[in-house]
Amino acid sequence: MIEHWARTAGSIDFHYEVGVAAHTWLRAALWWLAAMAVLTVGILGCALIRRQVPPRPGRRERPVRPGKIIAFTVLFWVGAETAGQLCMLSTRQETGRPLMDLALLDPGADLSFANQRAVFRAALFLLIVGIMAFLGLGGSTDRPSRLSFRAPLSSLLRLLPACVGGGLVSGVALVVFLGLVVAPWAPYVTLWERLTASGLLGAFFGVLFGLGLAVLRWARLPTDLEQETPRSTLRGERVVAYAVLVFAVVPPLVKWTLTVWWDLADSRHVALQVFAAWLETLEANLAVGLAAGLLALSNSAYFRYREAGLRLSKVSHLPRRPLPFLEDARLLHVLRQVGPVFQFVHADLRKRIATVDGRGDGAGLETTPP
Repeated sequence: MIEHWARTAGSIDFHYEVGVAAHTWLRAALWWLAAMAVLTVGILGCALIRRQVPPRPGRRERPVRPGKIIAFTVLFWVGAETAGQLCMLSTRQETGRPLMDLALLDPGADLSFANQRAVFRAALFLLIVGIMAFLGLGGSTDRPSRLSFRAPLSSLLRLLPACVGGGLVSGVALVVFLGLVVAPWAPYVTLWERLTASGLLGAFFGVLFGLGLAVLRWARLPTDLEQETPRSTLRGERVVAYAVLVFAVVPPLVKWTLTVWWDLADSRHVALQVFAAWLETLEANLAVGLAAGLLALSNSAYFRYREAGLRLSKVSHLPRRPLPFLEDARLLHVLRQVGPVFQFVHADLRKRIATVDGRGDGAGLETTPP
């Protein structure tokens, strides 16, 4: 990012030269990693404290949790803010001074510019995540599923109006709010141009994510539980998770491709210029798409399976990959396989494990990967 900024700023007519000092990128990367490590430790600490609180009886898990979306948006903004400030503060150099002697042109202006870009990126991340959450893209289903593109196209055509319409409405509603309240704007951008640019962006992402949702619903078919095995169930849910990640990355890449192909940044219309400036680089589009895709995957069955395996392996309760361990237990006649579910063979062993676990009974001790 620092080298990219140095090449970009080098083409601007300043009274200062822009250069990258030796090992500047390494120092900036280390500072950024240190900042992210502090945030990660804080998040893990809050998560550990929260896990100690017993869940309320009768509480149902919601498919969309606004608190998680807000927390990830704040983290995304902090990461973009930190990276932007490191880039701005480590590439400016005064004329006639040694390359290693860096100076600041205008610290206030640098920080303001970096903050504006970070807020724009966080607002767009919130827009994409909000559309995906409203459409339910990436949520888990009641039974195992897999992707199959052999369904009749007439089913896809029936799904398109509702999915595209829902994405369009949610995108326009969210982006108008973000454009008016959250995202900072230049003084020369009028209210009409702001609303036009926001509406274009919301409609664009809403339609694309609506199309992705229609394709996912069309191809995602429930499996026959009698013919499924735990391994095939895990394989099918993994493919679905990767598909959701692809559907999250494709719309930002399409937006960047159209911006470059049609040269919207140099358009005569200010609204199109603003539309192109929300995410103007390839790496920014990839970062926003991957972050939104990972947040959407956090509600999927495959993500929960992997999370449970990693968490239990840290406390030495299960191996890192539980499925081979469960299959070995089945071969040793400790478990039996009923479709995609592992069950305990002996009721006394199940009750014993439940008693040690503190539940007092053996109800619900079935293991279904994922």
